[in-house]
Parts: sequence; C-alpha cells; structure tokens
Amino acid sequence: MLCAGGLPAFSTAQVMVPGNPSSETEMLDLLVTPAPDLLGQVAALVEAGQFEQARRLLTFPRMQPNPHLEVLFLSGRIYAGVGDFRAAADEFRLMLVRDASLLRPRLELAHALFMARDYEGASYHFQQVMAGDIPNDVRAKVQGFLSAIREKLPSYSLTLDVVSDSNPKQSTNSKTVNIGGLNYRLSTTAPDKSIWGAALIGSANLPFPEDPLWFVRMNVSLTDFPNKDVDQHYLQATAGRRWGWEDNTLSVEAGAQHFNYRGRTLYRGSVWRLSEFWQQSGQSSWQTTLQGAQQTYPEFAYQNGWQYTVTLENQFVPSPESRWKTGASFGLNQTRELPYTFSSPSVYVHYMREWEQGLISGIRLQVTQSDYRGNDPFFGVKRHDNEQRAEIDLVNRSWQFSGMSPRFLLGYIEHASNAALYKFRRAYVKVGLTREF
Repeated sequence: MLCAGGLPAFSTAQVMVPGNPSSETEMLDLLVTPAPDLLGQVAALVEAGQFEQARRLLTFPRMQPNPHLEVLFLSGRIYAGVGDFRAAADEFRLMLVRDASLLRPRLELAHALFMARDYEGASYHFQQVMAGDIPNDVRAKVQGFLSAIREKLPSYSLTLDVVSDSNPKQSTNSKTVNIGGLNYRLSTTAPDKSIWGAALIGSANLPFPEDPLWFVRMNVSLTDFPNKDVDQHYLQATAGRRWGWEDNTLSVEAGAQHFNYRGRTLYRGSVWRLSEFWQQSGQSSWQTTLQGAQQTYPEFAYQNGWQYTVTLENQFVPSPESRWKTGASFGLNQTRELPYTFSSPSVYVHYMREWEQGLISGIRLQVTQSDYRGNDPFFGVKRHDNEQRAEIDLVNRSWQFSGMSPRFLLGYIEHASNAALYKFRRAYVKVGLTREF
C-alpha cells in the first residue's frame, strides 16, 4: 500500500506492555487496563478498517483520566485510519509524554506528522527512530521518508520570543581604554538593567511543484527593542537545485541578503551556497557547507567586501530520546581596508535530551576566535577577539499551539579582546513558541 508521494505505508501492530510493573507509570496502566478481549477486538476491527465500530468500543477506556498505553495507541490508529492525522499525532505524543523511550509510538507519530504535512516534526521523529532497534525493511522505509523530506517536500521552522537582554548593543564593560599610550575613562559602558523586546526567527524551504529538485529557500530574523535603538531585521532569499543519490544530497543555490539596523540599511549583497548532506549511518549524518556572502555598506564603504564560510556539522542520534550536534566552521571576512579583514574559526556542541511529561532540554556551547589582519585605527594593534557562548533551553512538546510549543532559553556571552573597547558581557532570556523540534 502506498501513501502520499508514492512512499510505502507502515504496517500496524499492537504495543506490547510489560506483564510485571516496574514503574509508577506501569502501575497506573494496570489500574486502568481494559479487558484483553476488548483490546483484541478493537485491534481486529482496526486491522479490518472498521474504524467507527472500533471507536465506539474504545470510547469508555479512552475517557479514563489515565488511559492505558494500548488504548492511546489504538485511538491514534483509529484517527489515522479516518484521515485525522493531527488527532492521531496527539494520541501518539501522549504516549511519549509518559515514556519517551517507546519506539513504535514514535514511529507512528512521525508517520502521522508526515501525513499531516508537518515535515519538520516528522523528520525529527524519523531521525530519532533510526537510533532504535527496528527491522531492516522498516529502516529502509524510514530512510525513504527522510530522503523525500530532505529533497522533495516543503519545510518550515519558526520561533517567536519575548526577549530580555542585558546588553543588546554589545557595549563594553571596560571602564577605561588605552589609545596612543594614554588611558581614557569611558563615560558610557554596558547598561545595568535588562531591556525587553521581541524576536522572530523563521525559515522556509519551498520546492517547485513542477520539479521539486528546484527550490527556493528563505531565512528571516527580526529583533525589536523599545525606541528602535538596536532593532535588527535580516532577510535572505536564494534559489537553487538539488541532486540526490542513495546516501548523499548535493545542492547549489544563489540569491541575495539585506540587513537593516535601527531602521536603516547596514549592508546588502548577493549570496551563494554549496552544500552536501551525507547519511553515514542510521544514527550519524554529516552536512558540509561552503558559502560566500557579499556585504555592501552604503554608509561604511571601507567595510565593503565578501565573507566566506566553510562549515562541517555532524548529527549523531545515540538513542530515540537524545541527539548530539557538533560542528566547526572557518570564516574569512575580506574587506576593502585591511584593519576590518579578519578570520574567525569556531567550534560548537549541542546536546538534546527528551524527558517524561513531554519535556526536551538542550545545552549548546560555542567558542569563536576572530583574528584581524591589520592594526586597529584607534588602538594601533591587531585585534584578537575570543567569544564564548553558552545556552540552555527547555521545550514542552506536550503543549501545542498551532503546531508550536512553549520554549524557555537562557544564554550568556563572554566576549574578550586585546582592545578594551570591544570587551563585553551579555546575558539574555527568551520565552516564546517554537517549531524547531
């Protein structure tokens, strides 16, 4: 049997529940366990496609305050059978809220999200399933879904936040600076109070309907603070083509970018990108990207030039409940005047873990170094900056608002420099909604 897009559909099977309770969750399951004959009858009706009769028999068990896992599973299959994939996804997600290690419900959740055209969510859960012990034929089908999502189907991500930032202008924390051998006391340093604002980050990948190997990609980032002191609006749009093989996808794209700061154009220019995705195994994949971005400053022509960046990222999924992202990049910012030309190697690691009650936690650490080629015009030395960033976030996937989940993020930046004027500290909190997971 085939589903949307000519992809193979999953066969169905019951969820096995342990006979001897070993946790509080399993004890609660046993307290509300329907008669085995009833569950068997409902399962048989589902397999026969008689979903209305199955729903009637399952009505009372599903109304219980803490429905048995098998009841939730069968309820999800009934919803999927009648084409209500959003409701089906809710049922399977409730199972993972109680036990994030359950593999079959995660597989059915991924499939339901795929059929509901939530390809970002489907991709996430399909990737987590690949870390589990699944049959080879199912693994091949999952890889087919992931390839289709990556190469042929539209995808979106969106995050909306209320932001509290202790230093959005990145003002120095230094009290004095040395210029020409003389010390000067600064009249203005980093503010003591946080500023509240709003932020939006979104992206879209839109294949052409006639030929999905051709696509349009858009990225947008908006940050608004009171009085427009540090408002930032960034937009990038590219068009390109993909070439897909069994384990590899190569894409080439080109377009333009535009960055507004405090309501005025800071820079704009063209962008090109070459990237390759390689699926090393069911648990590990690599992404390599080479990008060139032109930066033309209407008011600061001496900074005009190109920024080239090469990035290598690995994603490793050790278990259905966790994943690692590690990466390294090297950037070269070439400008018209040498003091503003610099190279910037960077490394980062991101660990994510799912817990009970639908909670997902993550921690990200990043270190970036910037080495300038020419002497700074004010300080007469070549700048050497080092930035350390740490972020901790928490998402609750059991709560859904139009496909988005609440998120809390706490971040801190320590930016050091051999030129005191460029030293700063920054702490920020973001509370909002996300579709990242």
